[in-house]
Amino acid sequence: MSRSTPNRFFFSSAQRGRRGLLHDKAFEIGLFTLDEHFRVFVNPKECASSSAMVQNLIGRQGEAIRSAQVLPLPDALLEHWIRVDIDPMVG
Repeated sequence: MSRSTPNRFFFSSAQRGRRGLLHDKAFEIGLFTLDEHFRVFVNPKECASSSAMVQNLIGRQGEAIRSAQVLPLPDALLEHWIRVDIDPMVG
């Protein structure tokens, strides 16, 4: 997968503070992904976690990401779903 994976577009450059970087990392390691409508989908395997990050993501479940200049490509999302073993189409 190229370095231009969907998380690179998750936050605008103005929003990419510490929180943006944490969300990027959470996306990369599979705590969440985006569904086909670019809404937050938390990894069901992580939902029982009491971590603040997971709880924050659960609170955003189903929320559409903010508009970005470039939206993730559907193929890139599919590659992410396969890589982190999450299927938001089933959940």
